[in-house]
Amino acid sequence: MEKLEFWSLLRMARSKYKLKELSEKLNIDVPTLSKFSTGHLFPSIKRINKLKQILLELVNPLEELRLALTSGSFSYLELNNVLNTKPYLLTWASIQTAKFLKNIKFDKLFTIEGGGLAYSSLVSLLTGRPIVYAIKGVHIEGGITEPYCILGSGDLSPRFKTYLTIPKKGIYKGDRVVIIDDISWTGNTVYTLYNIAIKHGAQVDGVYLMVTTNDVYQKLVKALKTYVHVLLFIQ
Repeated sequence: MEKLEFWSLLRMARSKYKLKELSEKLNIDVPTLSKFSTGHLFPSIKRINKLKQILLELVNPLEELRLALTSGSFSYLELNNVLNTKPYLLTWASIQTAKFLKNIKFDKLFTIEGGGLAYSSLVSLLTGRPIVYAIKGVHIEGGITEPYCILGSGDLSPRFKTYLTIPKKGIYKGDRVVIIDDISWTGNTVYTLYNIAIKHGAQVDGVYLMVTTNDVYQKLVKALKTYVHVLLFIQ
């Protein structure tokens, strides 16, 4: 995980600085730095920790993520914008979540198709936990369809579905799950996933969002009987 985090920070720096300029700032010769940035070679963990401190002075990962989410094919916040241009930002974000989950005992990641699934897939790889994901707006044989729960008034999202379907054998009584989503526009998806998990007898040990507003965060904190963590707050 430390190597991946170093690589993602290095890729952020490479998008802002020319290779020669960055080699001078990091005190690494150009050929070696080139191998580091492509992942063909990694420094020792001790050296990685020192280089990470320098890289964090050169780039602001949260600001890079915020800009990438709104700069792309879609004019609104959308994980596709990141995946199309700077996928290493998703790697970095997933590592932060995986680190946060390191000392939490849980059985499964619970999420939704789309950006939430992309985000959860990397977290699953880093934590070794399986994923259960809901599908939007369709009835599927072998699935359980649950209505969408509305957390509050207003809906900023350009996409909205009225129900979700999960696998019949996805969540069992006694499972300990954490809910993950990429961008929470209203909190409705998270609220629905939470209610589905509780309805099926699971324990929700936390909610982890890549991006949301403070208003949505406050609504979720009041509505859910679990911890809510947000990586990036937006206005």
